[in-house]
Amino acid sequence: AHLQTISPLSFVPAAAEATIYGAALLDGGAKLVFDTARIRGTITGAHGDRASARVEVDAGTAPGAYRFWIAGTDGRSNAATLLVAEAPRAGDPQNLRPPASIAGVARYREPERFSFEAKAGETLVFEGRAQRYGSPADLILRIRNTTGKTVATNDDGNFPGVQFNKDPYLVHKFKEHGRYTLEVRNLVATSGENFPYELVMRRPAPQVELMLASDQPYVHPGEEGSIKLTASRREDYEGAIALGPRTGGLIALAPSEIPAGKNEGAVAVDATQLKPGSFEQVEVLGPDGRRAWRSVRLSSGGGEGATFARVDTATLAVAEKANFSLECDATTVNVVRGEAAEIPVLIRRAPGFDSEIRFSLENLPEGVTIESGVAGRGEGSAQIRLRASKEAKRGRYARVAVLGTSAEGRTEQAPRIVMVVN
Repeated sequence: AHLQTISPLSFVPAAAEATIYGAALLDGGAKLVFDTARIRGTITGAHGDRASARVEVDAGTAPGAYRFWIAGTDGRSNAATLLVAEAPRAGDPQNLRPPASIAGVARYREPERFSFEAKAGETLVFEGRAQRYGSPADLILRIRNTTGKTVATNDDGNFPGVQFNKDPYLVHKFKEHGRYTLEVRNLVATSGENFPYELVMRRPAPQVELMLASDQPYVHPGEEGSIKLTASRREDYEGAIALGPRTGGLIALAPSEIPAGKNEGAVAVDATQLKPGSFEQVEVLGPDGRRAWRSVRLSSGGGEGATFARVDTATLAVAEKANFSLECDATTVNVVRGEAAEIPVLIRRAPGFDSEIRFSLENLPEGVTIESGVAGRGEGSAQIRLRASKEAKRGRYARVAVLGTSAEGRTEQAPRIVMVVN
């Protein structure tokens, strides 16, 4: 079985009927499995592209996203996501009062419309939740006044660490007191019950997300360094941001802060007493106790086909300082079969380092060989000469690596280049 989404997408603590959408949902006796014991469910019918279910959420279940699977005779499906609402359900959709949530199904041509009253100078937050949680809906939000004029709109909001987002997010300060209409519509030119969403209306809640600049920071032995971070401030969070680093105690870290109004900061690292090769897992906590994190790419897919994961622990290493670094003076190299080609390489040397450097290449296309590649003592550049046989395999090769090895046996790698064999 393959799962796509569940409708409704969000639940409040209670028992509710739901429809699970996907493919090969044929086992009516399959079990619903959740990643928390506070949510339970039963499959009540299987119809191929959808399955009916009854879902029960315990009182007191924390708001947020939860994963679930279907386990049947053919094994366990992929995971899908449901939400436990952070705000109570709107009692009257035509008289919304924050905080409120709405669980709906996105339509293409005709938007759903909700009404609310706002005071002059009041700020309200409107957030659509769909694509980030597995729904195929591509929502757009629009706020209109009593004359029908659009006063605010958003299609794709900015959520820290979310790649290729299609969910809207609006923070709007109303200039005039009055009644307003909130419209939500699907931009995808299809309709169906398998486009669920949750709409949340609330007052601003100042918050900050801390993002790691790297999940593999390093410092040189005998020196001091830093773990760099970026703060994503949301909904008028302007104060100083306390940074609380945690390690096992091997590497010394000093608590610090990002000043009020600034978005960049760092945690100081002291490696003056450590040897090369020392390493430790590090966490950096924000003022609310949440860990700084980073979105890392797992797959080589392009665009929306890429796969990302959230990492909230960094591996801090004490790395021996390099005597030189390399950079190819071309990102793409064209090689014609039966002919030679050259790769220009730039060398940055540490003060006092003037050893000879010999070059090699990894992941060369079949039929391409290196003829020569040496940088003499003290030289700041070199030419690597290649030759392609007449039988070399045509194609585009994106992972060719240039390596340089010094006379002392130290090897450094330049950023990878693309090689095209014609």
